[in-house]
Amino acid sequence: TNISTNNFKWSSTFNITTVDNKIVKLNKNEDIFSSRYIRREGEAYNTFWLPLWAGVNPANGAPQWYIVDADGNKTGEVTGDIGEADKAIAGKADPDFFGSFGNNLSYKGFNLSFLFNFAVGGLLYLDTGYKSWNDGNKVKYAIPVTLLDRWQKPGDIAYHPQRIWGGNNDSDVRSSRFVLENNFLRLKDISLSYSLPESLLQRAKIKNVTVYIQATNYLTWCTQDIVDPEQRANGMTNFEMP
Repeated sequence: TNISTNNFKWSSTFNITTVDNKIVKLNKNEDIFSSRYIRREGEAYNTFWLPLWAGVNPANGAPQWYIVDADGNKTGEVTGDIGEADKAIAGKADPDFFGSFGNNLSYKGFNLSFLFNFAVGGLLYLDTGYKSWNDGNKVKYAIPVTLLDRWQKPGDIAYHPQRIWGGNNDSDVRSSRFVLENNFLRLKDISLSYSLPESLLQRAKIKNVTVYIQATNYLTWCTQDIVDPEQRANGMTNFEMP
């Protein structure tokens, strides 16, 4: 409690949690691979293992991936053929830290409370990106508004490759193109209420009447606007927000 008087009260809450998980030991020290993850000693459990996206070639709108060496380090070269782009570590799903903070203020019969939550350092993988960001390869799926930021003429600096009937050089194959930075701050809950004075209620033999309005997930600030930032711990998410 920060302040407490006869008519006014103000209390606050705050918590923060750091995340530092890593795999300590594997049988025979051998890496374990899946279609999107690697389990490796010294790395976080939910570490993404994907070809590394190098963006769109501004000259022709083609997709590009980084060429990596045997240790998974970028060589400085890029390729338009995903078959030449070996998989490498593409970050981890776990945030570096997350938490919440809130306040509760009361003045006479009025009460205002709000709660924010946040996370910094986490990543998400848009698992259905091969459908929604297919660049013309799967025309039966709806085109999300994010694809307005696509290459259309030489010199364009775009987020997405040129859209071509039948696809654009395997641009929709799983890669770090579909890995999203997921730092966010969200107004999780806010409510305003008013409790009628007891002097008014006694005549009607009513003990308490409170009128309130409340909103949940009212505002969100996030480094990506593709999906809801609150997802599963492994970072896997499906389909974009409408």
